[in-house]
Amino acid sequence: SVGAESFVGLTASLSANKLDNRRLPRTGWSSRWTNTFYAEGLGSDANLWKSEVSFDKYFLLGNDPETASPGIYVGLGGGISVPIDDPKGSVNYGERFFFGGARFGRGFRFRGVGPYEGDYPLGGETFLRSTLEYRFPLYAQQVPGTARKRELFRGSLFVDAGVLDPEAYELDFDQTRVSAGFALGLIEPFPVTFSFGWPLVSEDEDERQTFAFTLTLR
Repeated sequence: SVGAESFVGLTASLSANKLDNRRLPRTGWSSRWTNTFYAEGLGSDANLWKSEVSFDKYFLLGNDPETASPGIYVGLGGGISVPIDDPKGSVNYGERFFFGGARFGRGFRFRGVGPYEGDYPLGGETFLRSTLEYRFPLYAQQVPGTARKRELFRGSLFVDAGVLDPEAYELDFDQTRVSAGFALGLIEPFPVTFSFGWPLVSEDEDERQTFAFTLTLR
């Protein structure tokens, strides 16, 4: 089709974690660094480098990591996408970064954060993001034969903040977006999170969306 581009490349990731529970972490940390290289020699229409890094930290506000207790989650991330042979060139739309939706930028529509060109978000070639979340059990069930309780339903209060720049290697912090709200998470029998968010710092063209859900606990 007219304007269609093909991207073929290799992806390499490096990850490490020290979590008490990978499915439902309450203490510890995890990190990931992912790099993707699209190369014309592999059949790609452009030579492109895309790199993302993330770090997640969990704090337990209780003495027993095995029982239901409040906690704090901190998430940090950043990324860059840039043509290898032309650092000042533009990145294909499908390989740019976007904010908004159920995972980050809650309170904004999926890909609803500007800058915009007409009715379409431009996305970014560079981004930084952060999340601060206070989590607390809403319903817990006694573990048979013990004094411990297993968390089945949780609530949380969150703040998401991030900056998305349409240019590589640049960040305009005057374009920072901030949203806040609360979430309800079902843990058993399957994970699902319902989030309700509202923008605190936004631009007129940004598209808002109060409710979002995801089939994960984060």
